[in-house]
Amino acid sequence: MTDTPALDQRSTALIDELLWLARHAQQRIELENLGDYWYVLGQRNTYARAAALVAAPHLGEDSAVIGERIVDALTSGSATSGPGDLAQLRAATLGTTAPATSRASSRLEWMGRKAFDARCADIPGLDRDFGMRWGRTRNQRLSLRRDPDASRDPVGMLYAYDPTWDEYALIQRRIPDSIVGAVFLDALKLDEHLPVEDFARLLEAHRDIRTRVVPASLTAPATVSPAASPAFRVLEP
Repeated sequence: MTDTPALDQRSTALIDELLWLARHAQQRIELENLGDYWYVLGQRNTYARAAALVAAPHLGEDSAVIGERIVDALTSGSATSGPGDLAQLRAATLGTTAPATSRASSRLEWMGRKAFDARCADIPGLDRDFGMRWGRTRNQRLSLRRDPDASRDPVGMLYAYDPTWDEYALIQRRIPDSIVGAVFLDALKLDEHLPVEDFARLLEAHRDIRTRVVPASLTAPATVSPAASPAFRVLEP
């Protein structure tokens, strides 16, 4: 059993208040026909991150990691059921319980822009966007940074971007464009909002594929306009 980290009374009270606000926002998000969904989502994430910032000095952990645990607990459902019980959220904050969702235990390593640039900025090319619909929040982007020197057999670096946390995850450093296109079609058949972690698993299942017929819309030149190819956008890196 993990020992409970010691928090002073003032910090504990502040964290509880922020967790209550985050949970209240999550309960609003779960309402049907919520008109200000994105605003309330931002509130929830802000309160969760604020609670993490208060707890981080006491726990000796990165506040981003703590914040992810809190959001995972909020979205698991159990943390929002009771009107006054914050035990699940406190446990998630302190790290004394297992993560509630796959995000914290994912094989993908999520990182900020600086860390991502330090690791991947040396990879040239144009980003080919495979949609901004992915994940639980339906706003994560998948992009393939195509190697400009591999025109005959296009390959590139596949990565994901999460605008909610402003974080990136490297999925494959070098993978054929044709395989990504094929997996993209398979993913849409399963779930048009498939988590990027599951998209990565589909890629692994296809990694031995050397050729695959891909519709022309998926192999169009990088100069094709977004209107002509609605599933993709070509972006400057």
